[in-house]
Amino acid sequence: MSGSPGPRAARPPTAVSAARIRSLVARHGTPLLIVDCEAVRRQYLALKRALPGVDLYYALKPLPLAAVVAELRDLGANFDVATSGEIRLVRRQGVAADRCMHTHPIKSPADIAAALRYGIRRFVVDNPDELRKFTRYRKRVELLLRVSFRNPAAVLDLSGISRTLGRTLHGVLGFGFLESRVTQIDYFQRRIRFLPESPMPVKEREDSQGVISFPMQFRSKSVLPVLEECYVNGRRMAVTLDTGSSLGLVLFPRAVERLGLSELARTGLPIEAAGYVGDARLTKGWVKSVVLQTIDLGAVEVAYAGRGYSNDEDPDRRGGSVGNAILQDFVLTLDYRARRVTLQRIAE
Repeated sequence: MSGSPGPRAARPPTAVSAARIRSLVARHGTPLLIVDCEAVRRQYLALKRALPGVDLYYALKPLPLAAVVAELRDLGANFDVATSGEIRLVRRQGVAADRCMHTHPIKSPADIAAALRYGIRRFVVDNPDELRKFTRYRKRVELLLRVSFRNPAAVLDLSGISRTLGRTLHGVLGFGFLESRVTQIDYFQRRIRFLPESPMPVKEREDSQGVISFPMQFRSKSVLPVLEECYVNGRRMAVTLDTGSSLGLVLFPRAVERLGLSELARTGLPIEAAGYVGDARLTKGWVKSVVLQTIDLGAVEVAYAGRGYSNDEDPDRRGGSVGNAILQDFVLTLDYRARRVTLQRIAE
């Protein structure tokens, strides 16, 4: 397969007319996200001009959309893939394997084999365990090392937290470590704080706008705290607060059924992710309304879970999860000693 750009497909109009928008809304409903590939083209070419001599790689994870891949393919872009699903996407769009690089930090033997079958030879590793996985392929691959180093300008220095706590951090702070502490995640200031006591007394929490507080409780052997009063399109369900997820709202299968969103879930844009119970099958869409207790978030992008997330769980016990794409607008305080969770919305 040649590494040169393929033949150009017919280009969409540079501006979406009102009539076209009405037609799309009638077909797909609202809220609706329309991607203008001409804008993708302009942004790519502007970045290319600003970085002469640099090979640009488009990471598929945030927007694995066939039309975007095809547009960038025709412009000569390279692609950063991290899952077998992303490899299938670039293959379907006729992207040459020598224009792809596999960057997932933890690759299974099946992931490596799938990439090699397609012809990808360039992989990124950042630890000895990953490096050893390529011993048998050492004559077939090119490895790039992802290097970690101290940056005095970093807004969140995990090595500094490690020195403060007197113990090494390996990316995850376990429940056994946190259970005797008050931990605050300030997304706006990009800070993690370990506090001697809760920064907001109960009375002040109750009287404050943009602040919700609820008991810290857990479901189904999970260590993620549960918010029972989440309203999606007006229907109440319990959700977990998942600070390890880059997604926003994930709706589990039975919640999707209860909300009458099965058809939207079936036809949504596919996403690949690691779920709570193995590899997940997700599709992307929107819901018209999400309210966390008393805080109205309005229309929110959602990931519908087809599998991999509590497939048979009752939505009253746990209908979904709220991840960092939503939590980034809050300061989250986890008071493990008082078993209390506080969410404070950042004023705009």
